[in-house]
Amino acid sequence: MIFIGRDAGPEDLARDWVLTHELTHLGFPDIADAPNWIEEGLATYLEPLARARAGLVTEAALWREMMKGLPRGLEGEGGLDAASGYGRIYWGGALYWMLCDLDLRERTANARGLREVLMAILAEGADASASWPLERALAALEQAAGHPVFRDRLRRMGSQPAREDLATLWRRLGVLYRQDTVTFDDEAPLAAIRRSLTARPASRPGAR
Repeated sequence: MIFIGRDAGPEDLARDWVLTHELTHLGFPDIADAPNWIEEGLATYLEPLARARAGLVTEAALWREMMKGLPRGLEGEGGLDAASGYGRIYWGGALYWMLCDLDLRERTANARGLREVLMAILAEGADASASWPLERALAALEQAAGHPVFRDRLRRMGSQPAREDLATLWRRLGVLYRQDTVTFDDEAPLAAIRRSLTARPASRPGAR
């Protein structure tokens, strides 16, 4: 159930992120035996990408949000399985899914990423009406991916502190942030992958 103020106008709704975040939960099964960061992190990562692909936020605004939010996922001690608080659960989880996405895209020369994997398991019934154990979800994700990126990254971030060097990651993606302004280096090693994350899908014949 989503509450919308009666005075909310089209511009207010276009700026809002909550509905998009909540709707992304519908495309992933309920993982009853997993910590909250698995599902909340996924929605936190997918929401701004979906809004950017729809033209509701710019690529620069997307990466400004990521660069401000993702460092919060590295705060505190221990792995994400013991995380508490908004920053670790939501942004730490988002960092996990982003790194899985980038790992897979690098391994497949950008032919396959998290979006394609989620669409593949959704076609097999992996929506919010299903309740899956974590092991089943990981197995389905990796079968669709063709690579063990999800388990590998879970071992590195679930039970032990994440040690990702975000400054190096931004440089590899070609995202530059100075004085609250984001610019892009399209010669960076992962620039093509960065652009593909927000590329609008091609229109289907007959689609409106």
